[in-house]
Amino acid sequence: MNLKISVFFLLGLSLLIVPAAHSASIGSPLNIPMDIMEEERLSIAADGNFITGKDLETKDGITNEIDESTQIGLKIAYGLAEGVSLYAKIGMADWSITRNIPETIDYENAPYYGAGIAYAYKAESNIIIGGDIQYIMQSDVGVDTLTYAGRSATNIGGMDADFSELQISVLCGYDIAVSDDTHIVPYAGLGYDKFSYEWAAGSLNTTSTIDIAAGSLDGDNALGLIAGTSVSVGSNLNIHLEGRFVSETAFSLGFNYRF
Repeated sequence: MNLKISVFFLLGLSLLIVPAAHSASIGSPLNIPMDIMEEERLSIAADGNFITGKDLETKDGITNEIDESTQIGLKIAYGLAEGVSLYAKIGMADWSITRNIPETIDYENAPYYGAGIAYAYKAESNIIIGGDIQYIMQSDVGVDTLTYAGRSATNIGGMDADFSELQISVLCGYDIAVSDDTHIVPYAGLGYDKFSYEWAAGSLNTTSTIDIAAGSLDGDNALGLIAGTSVSVGSNLNIHLEGRFVSETAFSLGFNYRF
């Protein structure tokens, strides 16, 4: 996890350095994720998403929770029209899940893929209305370590997992012009998060061999609150910090450079 975070900040630092080697381009300096993207422009972002707690549904009397997840990746966006952008995401993510059997499963770092579409509109009053729909998935993620009934498991077979997430957000922000090239946009809104976790049948050994049945779990709360701040630095670079609450406890940090 520490290696992934280090790589993320190196990617972000590289995006901070890029503007020093390029002249500023004409266009809106506004921001990610409240981003008013110009038509036929391209942007690239280093994104980090850090979940510190997320309740999953209770099933058969067993409570389930995501203890943590670190997701580091790149996001490439293209302006389809003024204020409308289509984007793709790719990166690496890991998961730590606790089930009150008791059982704790740490999954390996594995690639994730995603795509989405975003919209933002700025009114004359400097109010920005934005929306975003994205879908992210991971497949065949292997188990790294597993603790079952207080004992470390060995001879773990099968139990590969699939993770998927559909996220929809509606946001409202206010553009504060600090200077011609520096804008700050605090924003807040609502999010819908359809999360799914599925695992294959398998087996493990503690003091004896235990068979594990296939199963699936959804997120416990689909609706959540979002709050964040997006800051432009020069004409092309944007940085954002965002927190998400109720449906999960999480925060994200992103560095975006627009060509």
